Amino acid sequence: MPLDKTVYDNFIRELEIVNVTIPSASWQLFDFPPNEITIRNEIEFHLEDTILSEDRSLVTIPAKLRLTGKGDDEGKKFYEIFLLQHMTVAINPEHSSEEILEAYIHRNALLTMVPVFREQVKYACFQMGIPPLILPALKLIASKEES
Repeated sequence: MPLDKTVYDNFIRELEIVNVTIPSASWQLFDFPPNEITIRNEIEFHLEDTILSEDRSLVTIPAKLRLTGKGDDEGKKFYEIFLLQHMTVAINPEHSSEEILEAYIHRNALLTMVPVFREQVKYACFQMGIPPLILPALKLIASKEES
């Protein structure tokens, strides 16, 4: 069953981003990549289970990103960046449901979180002394139920 647009729009209008934090960040440079080698970046990104406050008015959305730079030929690992991000939003529990919250997380929250990850990746590259990496654009695809 498709999500009711009016109900979803009301949920979004009442929503407020309370904070965005990076509770865990680490990066390690194992070896400087030689100039003649092409680095293949492997990106793992996934959402963790959301955390609801007792009164269901605050939702924390955790997401993890791991980026590993490897050599094309032998797969040697040159660097690795790991980031955990939490975005907490205040919602009106009366206008919320599991379905609406899931739609928000996959439609809007990801779009808010990716730029924060991009900046953190650039900062990690600066700290490691390697050229800045730009995360690829995020493409969201509607599920068959929403089309």
